[in-house]
Formats: sequence, C-alpha cells, structure tokens
Amino acid sequence: DIPKLITPGMAGLFCVLFSFCYIVINDISLALSVINITMAVISGALVGVGLILYTLGAKYLPAAELILLSLLEVIAGIFWVWLPIFGVNEVPATNTMIGGIIILIAIVFQGLKSRKTQTLPMP
Repeated sequence: DIPKLITPGMAGLFCVLFSFCYIVINDISLALSVINITMAVISGALVGVGLILYTLGAKYLPAAELILLSLLEVIAGIFWVWLPIFGVNEVPATNTMIGGIIILIAIVFQGLKSRKTQTLPMP
C-alpha cells in the first residue's frame, strides 16, 4: 500500500542526512567549483527524472525489457565522460566501447522484436 516513489525519496533523504553528518564530523569543506556544481545538478536532475519515468513505466513492460532498458545507463555513462564540454575528457577503453556496442545492439534488437506482433494462424 506504500506508493512506489516514497521509497527512493526516503532513501535520498537518508543519504543527504548521513552525508551531511559525515561532512560535519570530518570538517570537510563544502566549497565546490562552478563546473562541479553544474555537473552535480545536471546529474541529479537526469538521474531523478530517469528513475521517476522508469518507475512509472515499469508496469507497462516485461521485466526482461526493463533490465535491458536499465543497461542504457552503462552506455550513457560512457558517452557522458567522453564529452569534452564537461571537462572530464576520459577516453574509454576499447573493451568498454565493444561492450557498450553489444548492449546497444541487444537493446535495439529486443525493441524491434517486441514491436512486431506475431500472430499465429488459428487451426
């Protein structure tokens, strides 16, 4: 009977509380550069919106397709650290690119397969 979005929301609040306590106890500075703040806000917004949409759409897809869809995060992570506009400029390894391409191909084929409605002739 508990709404599905309450649990991730409460988990986020507990993470904020524990992180704040850790920062205060260890006397860590909260000063960040503008680019780090921008990246954190964009990341938080994208992850938050993505999880909300994922949760809302979970009732319309089978579990296997949801798992494949969640693997898109791996591919997006490779892409985001590769973008030079954020200043990360991390170059992914060859095996990382190969794995990302394999995951992307699997997702595309599964999506194409699920779009086709297969009807068997009635005997």
